[in-house]
Amino acid sequence: MLLLTIINNSHKDYVLNEIRNIITYLEDKELELRCEVDEEDGCQLVEIYGEISRNSEANVRVFQYYIATILYKVAVKEFLDGKINKHLNEAYNFLNYKDISIVKDVVHKVLNEEVAIDETMIFCMNRKNDALQKIMVCLSEVEELNVKGFLDFRSKDLNKDIISMVEKIVEKYMIEKEYNEFINLLKYFVEVQDCKLERVDLFIGKSGDDYTLKDDEGNDMMESLLNDLCENKTMGEISKDDLIISGLITTCPHKIVIHSSERCKNKELIKTIHNVFESRVEYCTGCNECNILNGFIKIPVDNNINI
Repeated sequence: MLLLTIINNSHKDYVLNEIRNIITYLEDKELELRCEVDEEDGCQLVEIYGEISRNSEANVRVFQYYIATILYKVAVKEFLDGKINKHLNEAYNFLNYKDISIVKDVVHKVLNEEVAIDETMIFCMNRKNDALQKIMVCLSEVEELNVKGFLDFRSKDLNKDIISMVEKIVEKYMIEKEYNEFINLLKYFVEVQDCKLERVDLFIGKSGDDYTLKDDEGNDMMESLLNDLCENKTMGEISKDDLIISGLITTCPHKIVIHSSERCKNKELIKTIHNVFESRVEYCTGCNECNILNGFIKIPVDNNINI
């Protein structure tokens, strides 16, 4: 039976190759499809045939999903080839040429799914699925699909999904850029200051969000850091994490030893210390004090003492 006729008049070679790839792929899924191609008035007529009977509704959805994927990829290709520069220059005119170039490269990789899975990629995959669902609804209502007409008619709606992905990518880039500028500023402070301490130890408590900061003589530094901030009237809203960073920048030790870093809930704290102090940072793999804090060493109790 004839499942769908595609008037292939946009990105013809790409669309036809993708259809043939899908037919080959679906053979392993027990969906026997075939296509016939005719040329008519400069357009390709691609007729896709298949006998979909067993579990027909699910199989039809599978077929529509892969056709929708082709149309989505063509929409992405058109956006990347002809619209991305205009959009970036108009929507993000505060970015310089270098920033635009970097963002454009990242957008290409993300939209073509050539990057590792992270929060941004998951967001984009969700938006892609939204777009695919919209295309599948359209496919369920037609027996003949004009590729160029579909893209012209649906491009505004599809571009909204694509642009929302671009916005997420730019947002991530700006956050990372600001973070790197912040790190470089802190590194500059460290470089121009004299070291006030030889060594500082940072202990991560069992809860993962409480800390002990000790100087090279074993004194707890947290209280003195709080007092200094209060005296300088710079307390305001400051978290434990900010206090740790402030203390390390102020004392600028030769060596920073982080104990039990793996259980720290705020991974950004460890990352920031590492990026600012670089080779000065060491990670404890298990000292006596760590073992006591972790409960691996128990202080012996003499039960024979008479009171």
